[in-house]
Amino acid sequence: MVSNDAPFPQIEGRLEDLRLISGRGRYIDDLPVGPHTLHAAIVRSPHAHAHITGIDTSGALATAGVRAVYTGADIARVLDAFPNIIREAPPYRAVAIDRVRYVGEPVAVVLARDRYAAEDGAGVLEVTYDPLPVAVEITEACREDAPRLHDSLASNIVWSQRYRYGDPDAAFAAAHKIVTVDLHFPKYNTTPLETYGVIAEYLEETDSYVINGNFQGPFSLMPVMARALRVPDSRIRLIVPQDIGGSFGNKAMIYPYMALIAACARLVGYPVKWIEDRSEHLLGSASGTDRNSHVEAAVSSDGRVHAIRMNLQENVGAYLRAPEPSCVMRSLTTFSGPYRIESGEIEAACVLTNKLPTGLNRGYGGQQYMFTLERLMDRIALEMGIDRIELRRRNFLAKEEFPYRTTTGSLYDSGDYAGCLDKALEIANEEGWEAERDALRREGRFVGIGIATAVHSAGSNIGYVTLSLTPEERSRPGYNPKSGSGDFAQIALDPSGRLRVQVGTAGSGQGHATTVAQIVAREFGLAVTDVDVINRIDTDVTPWTITTGSYASRFSVMVGGAVQRATLRLAKQLRVIAGYLMKAPPDEIVISNGRFSWPGSDNTLSLRQIAGAVQWNRGDFPPGADIQLHVSESYAAPNLASPDSQNRVNSAATYGFMADLAMVEIDPETFIPRVRRYIAMHDVGRAINPQLIHGQIAGGIVHGIGGALYEHLDYDEGGQMLSASFMDYLCPTASEAPLMSIGHHGAPSPFTELGVKGCGENSAMSGPAAIASAIDDALTQYRIFTHSLPVTPAALWTQISEAS
Repeated sequence: MVSNDAPFPQIEGRLEDLRLISGRGRYIDDLPVGPHTLHAAIVRSPHAHAHITGIDTSGALATAGVRAVYTGADIARVLDAFPNIIREAPPYRAVAIDRVRYVGEPVAVVLARDRYAAEDGAGVLEVTYDPLPVAVEITEACREDAPRLHDSLASNIVWSQRYRYGDPDAAFAAAHKIVTVDLHFPKYNTTPLETYGVIAEYLEETDSYVINGNFQGPFSLMPVMARALRVPDSRIRLIVPQDIGGSFGNKAMIYPYMALIAACARLVGYPVKWIEDRSEHLLGSASGTDRNSHVEAAVSSDGRVHAIRMNLQENVGAYLRAPEPSCVMRSLTTFSGPYRIESGEIEAACVLTNKLPTGLNRGYGGQQYMFTLERLMDRIALEMGIDRIELRRRNFLAKEEFPYRTTTGSLYDSGDYAGCLDKALEIANEEGWEAERDALRREGRFVGIGIATAVHSAGSNIGYVTLSLTPEERSRPGYNPKSGSGDFAQIALDPSGRLRVQVGTAGSGQGHATTVAQIVAREFGLAVTDVDVINRIDTDVTPWTITTGSYASRFSVMVGGAVQRATLRLAKQLRVIAGYLMKAPPDEIVISNGRFSWPGSDNTLSLRQIAGAVQWNRGDFPPGADIQLHVSESYAAPNLASPDSQNRVNSAATYGFMADLAMVEIDPETFIPRVRRYIAMHDVGRAINPQLIHGQIAGGIVHGIGGALYEHLDYDEGGQMLSASFMDYLCPTASEAPLMSIGHHGAPSPFTELGVKGCGENSAMSGPAAIASAIDDALTQYRIFTHSLPVTPAALWTQISEAS
């Protein structure tokens, strides 16, 4: 067995690269379909809030090539509303029946011989509406006289709860100073290169469905689909193509459309295909939540933060849909971040508005909570007259305190927060950041340096979502407590002597196949290219769990753990076989360079020879010998349990750390902000593939820049989306990417098989806070404090004008 401290074999690039850059990727739209497959076009509401008073399908049905038109009432014959975590939440359906609640909500589906005919039919479908008043923003939706989105609710607040940890009252009573800040985080989307895609077929003979979709998980949404389709989970065969063209969390929210297209296939009696266009993606997929936060901190005279009070209002859009309100739980379970904050009180509410419903977005709640906490820390530093960096140092957890149990129950596994920050500051000093800033300021330019330090939870505990229920609800008879996270891996030695590995996740550009091959190759002393990896999903043949999926930066933690266990088990089994062949004790056999040897003898066997012996000479082995060339293993994080009666829970398997520095320049004439430089020093535990980590963090930096300066699903007062195309929805491009210095300061996790932590969401979450901090520094002379994102030229001009 190779030491866990041994380095992983590396390759230049990724195993996936040649196939992808040569155009041999296999995406959802590349899959072949049968000659009878129909194509769908979805008719969407142009109103933010209205009664549907009539739908005339005659024109659409008369269109050449159109085979069927289904309204919400038609779809409801075979598709129920989707189950929700919160029982009191209003029903959420794939297609509206009598009332629409956001621009882009589906009202009908047209099926035709091709997409062109389907779009033609959709264009002449006549829907009449009776418009209703709208509530777009959180504050207006919370008013007593606000238009109510759902008659079953007494208000637009669909869920609320208060959480209390430690003794916040005592901390605030003893505080030297109470620092308060009000913040707003924007609603923005993710914009992967590939949009949603579904191909569905109903099998009448078994009352089951075959669905091809670019779904990333979590597979806890499979039961949600199954219940809506009125079948057991086992009657949905979900096939995920080999390649997904990016996701950033958004592809988890394809589940309503998978169920919808499956329902259409059942009604029409033929397979149905639907590929989303870009405008549909912006209007009707999912986005992160926009949040209003009121935060108070109890601070002692030395700058120590002893307690926090938060009032969080989440704009979840027109419906609360699974897995919401889990976004709030991310802010709850790690509200203290990397700091020693003993007490907290959090009041959280989800508010319904006439906007696109929210869902998973890279970091899922992490951006919002990091922006809130880091803006608070900068405000404390300002009001206490303490340097921003020094304030953080005074509040950091020390490396000798790990593992550390937070007041909310999260178990921070390892870390060296101060050391990680020191490395980031060393790079800034080497690159002359302060000298560059000061020189540019002397030229009359607005330039500032910002900081954000944060904890990154990875490998979510499925139980943390149940914090949305009260302890009494969780303890009722018959309730099944939720906890844990795990996954499967299979590994086999094929007849040719090559190792083949199958995992139950589909990558969306992260390099999963490369990482798996590295784990296996290390144990057998092989080159990475000597291992074949299958990472496409077919739930009929691929092992999967409720928590399976590419989300929450869980791949290297959970799937990597399963691969490592399977690799060790196969290696042990092959030593047994080699022992029979070489007449040697199995525990004395050494594996090196893909060969098995017995020290002190000249006997060696290759993987191919072992495979050949088992395949062709099985009868020569002793009767009853345990001869296996194929093993399957699971891995479950060992430190995850259900929430307790005090709403405490360890919300993730591991907790990394990030120290980000941003240098921002604001043009003094146009007020256009630009990130000039960025440093990201991150703890991702043991690094399996540094180049993949670098790519993930670099992409996260740009993603964070988008949320801070550009991306915003903007609505007018009538609920019309003003950014429903790339003409108006701004995304950062290569031109906006800054000079980046990315480093790694790892503290291996004691709780994971490989000592790894997550890295897929890091700077995407911390970036907005670091950039806001830099903008404050750039505008120090105006005493501006950034309360709201995105920071646009218009917003800056207004702030500077008012300050002047």
